[in-house]
Amino acid sequence: MQISIIILSQDIRWICLNNLKKPEEDLKYEIESPEVQLKERLKELYCLYNLSQIGENPYLNLKSLFTRIVEILPPAWQFPELATAKISYGNQNYQSENYERTKWVLKASKRIFNKNLIVQVNYKQDTPFLDEEKDLIEEIADRLSLYIKRDHLEKELVKTNEFYLNILDGLMEGVWVSDRDDIILYNNKSMEKIAGVESQEIIGRNVYMGFPKHITKNFIPYYEKAKNTLEPVYYQSISVKNPAKYKTKQSGWLIPLSEDGIFSYMICTVDDVTEKEIIKKKFIDQESRYRAIVQSNSIGVAMVTPDGYPIETNTYLQKMFGYSYEELKNMHFKQFTHPDDVKKDLDLYKDLISGEREFYHIEKRYVHKNGNIVWGDLTATLVRDSDGEPKYVVSLVRDITEKKRSIDELAKSKQMLKKLNEELEIRVKKRTEKLKKSEEQYKKAYERVDFYKNLITHDMNNILQNIKSSIELFSLYLNDPSKSEKLMEMKDILFEQSSRATKLIENARKLSIIEENDIKLKKVNLCSVIKRVIAFIKQSYQSRNLLLKFNYEYENIIIKANELIQDLVENIIINGIKHNDSEDVEIIINLIQKEIDKKNYVQIEFIDNGIGITEDKKKRLLEKHAQLKSERGGMGLGFSLIAKILDIFGARMKIENRIEEDYTKGTKVIIQIPSIG
Repeated sequence: MQISIIILSQDIRWICLNNLKKPEEDLKYEIESPEVQLKERLKELYCLYNLSQIGENPYLNLKSLFTRIVEILPPAWQFPELATAKISYGNQNYQSENYERTKWVLKASKRIFNKNLIVQVNYKQDTPFLDEEKDLIEEIADRLSLYIKRDHLEKELVKTNEFYLNILDGLMEGVWVSDRDDIILYNNKSMEKIAGVESQEIIGRNVYMGFPKHITKNFIPYYEKAKNTLEPVYYQSISVKNPAKYKTKQSGWLIPLSEDGIFSYMICTVDDVTEKEIIKKKFIDQESRYRAIVQSNSIGVAMVTPDGYPIETNTYLQKMFGYSYEELKNMHFKQFTHPDDVKKDLDLYKDLISGEREFYHIEKRYVHKNGNIVWGDLTATLVRDSDGEPKYVVSLVRDITEKKRSIDELAKSKQMLKKLNEELEIRVKKRTEKLKKSEEQYKKAYERVDFYKNLITHDMNNILQNIKSSIELFSLYLNDPSKSEKLMEMKDILFEQSSRATKLIENARKLSIIEENDIKLKKVNLCSVIKRVIAFIKQSYQSRNLLLKFNYEYENIIIKANELIQDLVENIIINGIKHNDSEDVEIIINLIQKEIDKKNYVQIEFIDNGIGITEDKKKRLLEKHAQLKSERGGMGLGFSLIAKILDIFGARMKIENRIEEDYTKGTKVIIQIPSIG
């Protein structure tokens, strides 16, 4: 018994830690029945021990593992004769012998790889589960989760190994691997072809002693260098007799791997370049003949790689561009092509390489090394290798710079003549337009002067006449004590008329500025503007009993306007005060947001109890600049300013009766201004 407990020390630690969590009453119960509790804990320990033994068996797949584990679960429970068990993972179920599904169940569940893992124990009759058993089933579920993850990783590892082995077998180059004892562990299929023997005749041999010296004598120095320096070593075109006793030329890499600075493996790549060497020699011979032909030519010739690098150029082309043979060899052709012609040439070149065309011909600009422009007539033809793949492009370039220069000079002469004709026409047109514009400006200026002359003469004459009459009356009543009340009235009239004159001049100035300048609009808070105007009006008309009421739903109502909105509101309210004979001047201002013709507007209503406006006068006031054509009285210029401001804001105005059928009861002026947001 003692030995078993020592072996299972890791699982005992789990039991002990769980016991530390128990409440006092559970611990009391355990103290009272130690033998029973010890027996139950040992059953749980044996369950976990057996689970570990099964789980660590490398020869069991997941199905076999779960089938065995589900059978060891019931004996671990307090009443094994009543217990049955079931493990579910995804749509797979594993049940203990005589499994019964009952309502007395204890289970633990986990979510792994988008599948549910459920471990459950069912009692056949109503029997309580111990708290330790709840912890046990959670521990079992945790361990099964680890086994599932381990199985998944092992399968992925196998797939990965197969994937890389397939890659290695698919390589054209031979690959073999040796260990720290220089024993060959692996070679791919291409290595079999290069060696002329099958893998079993190579694997297991020692690199130094497993092959005759005439096979390895040229190769061993490279191998030892890589092994000793732990750095990759490239060997090129060394003569090797393969195991099948064929003479070959081989190139490749020796790549050493190390652990803690000590050599452990060598990866060797082998490329049989025997045929390549033969072909290379033939190509060198052909190249010499080709070079002699090219250099004797009187046209620029280049042999360009599919990537666009001129690996061969003749002297004519070098002089044409100002670069040496070595310089051109390291330059992409777009580097000495004029920037404006790069895209066109590159697109045609890509079509050539992709096989969409066999050649192309264009006239393009090159940039000489000294920065001068060189025009070339280019013909590019694709040359393919024996497999039909693009090998290089032969480019023939004829210098047509002088030809282009002559054509350009002729074109420039024609263009200059055309430009002179166009400039002459433009000057004549501008002069005509300027004269016409001046005539219109003079006409507008005359009309504006006439407008202000008539308007100010009429309105100012009325004001001066009122002042004159008041002064005459003032002189008559000055020495008459009984006329003191009349004198005060005359004083008020003089003050009012001087205010009217000031306002008339201010309105004329503002109207003049609006007409002569381009007015810019910005975001304006309409509530704030109206509040400022009301405060100003109350201060300015303290002698009148004003009842100004402002109704609005929201504090922050934004429109597109400028400081002229204050003049608009101010003029309308002042007109309502001026034309009001009531003892109590009542003006109600309503601010309403509404939609008109699918557009958002802010509607300002000015409702007064003044003398009202006749229907005929309403029509005249609503006509744009109505005061220019009709007889004016009072503050006619104020209405001109209002009309102009409305035009600037894209707003509109309506004038209605306060009481629909009786204009004498007051006026309702409605302004509708486009809103923002």
